[in-house]
Amino acid sequence: MPIKGATIVSGGTLAVTGGTSSTLTTSAQTVANGVQVQDAAVTDMRIRPTVTCKVRPAKLQVDGTWSKQKVDVTTVMPKIIANGTVAFPVHRQSLELHPEMTTAEIKKLADWGAQVLFDSDFTNLIQVGSVD
Repeated sequence: MPIKGATIVSGGTLAVTGGTSSTLTTSAQTVANGVQVQDAAVTDMRIRPTVTCKVRPAKLQVDGTWSKQKVDVTTVMPKIIANGTVAFPVHRQSLELHPEMTTAEIKKLADWGAQVLFDSDFTNLIQVGSVD
């Protein structure tokens, strides 16, 4: 099914089944307001996958309102390409959360974002850039 007419589930339980687990360990990279983890089982450091997580907390503004909290997650899976150089394919996730959001609202937003990445309605978008 194309993006127009796609379906997204609200209130469900998202889970990954099958596959092989990769244990992520803290890297030596310093990340302001965050942490970077890596798949240390990949022994070639040139192509070791990393996940970098950062948070910009909500702040009280001078007018008495609050800014949004921002959560960024960046996954990088380096690849040695045909000419011998290393390319850095990246996946970014970003959430901007208003301080008045409930945990249920935050979960729904995150769940919808996650589903876009694995729902078959969005496969052509992700794999070949089709917006039909």
